[in-house]
Amino acid sequence: MGKKFRAGALLLALCLTWGVLYPQYALTENMYELTGEERNPLPKDCARDFFSILHTEPQNLEIRFALLEKLEAWFDRKEETRERR
Repeated sequence: MGKKFRAGALLLALCLTWGVLYPQYALTENMYELTGEERNPLPKDCARDFFSILHTEPQNLEIRFALLEKLEAWFDRKEETRERR
């Protein structure tokens, strides 16, 4: 069992190392969205966009997590159904 745990820990460490050594390749097109002044989607190039995201001004960057948005929507719906009862 100790060997399986050690192998799993090594695999996890290798996966994390990929994101540390090559973060521009860990960013995929479905992970982010670029918008212009009119909020229209712009064409994506992951490697180029990674470095532009790193150097953007904080007021021009909005970070959202899809999982949190789905949880918030789910809990808001739960409260609405409780209010109706």
